Amino acid sequence: MSASEEGIDVRDLSEVEIIEMIRQEYDQKLRRLASEITTHLGGKKTFNGEPGINVIARGLKVRHHKSRYLYTVTGMFRDADQKLMIKLQTPEGDVFDVNEEEFEKNYESD
Repeated sequence: MSASEEGIDVRDLSEVEIIEMIRQEYDQKLRRLASEITTHLGGKKTFNGEPGINVIARGLKVRHHKSRYLYTVTGMFRDADQKLMIKLQTPEGDVFDVNEEEFEKNYESD
């Protein structure tokens, strides 16, 4: 028994309609994935309350937003107040520490 014999409205879809349907499905899938997988450099909570994924690791290249200088993460540690500190190294070899809040605000992975 065919669909038209069962009383189901059947018509041919145009190429434009098919492409639009595919786009809608793809956009919906991307939104769902974005809500499930949100990475933050410091592992903060995502917008839906789930814990973020901490992607800070030794060797990670990060760029300062304003200066656009590139630094390498050489380590992490907790200071006396138990705040997370990130050790960054310049291309010249100088090392300095940045607290997690400043790191999240002023640096991005490269």
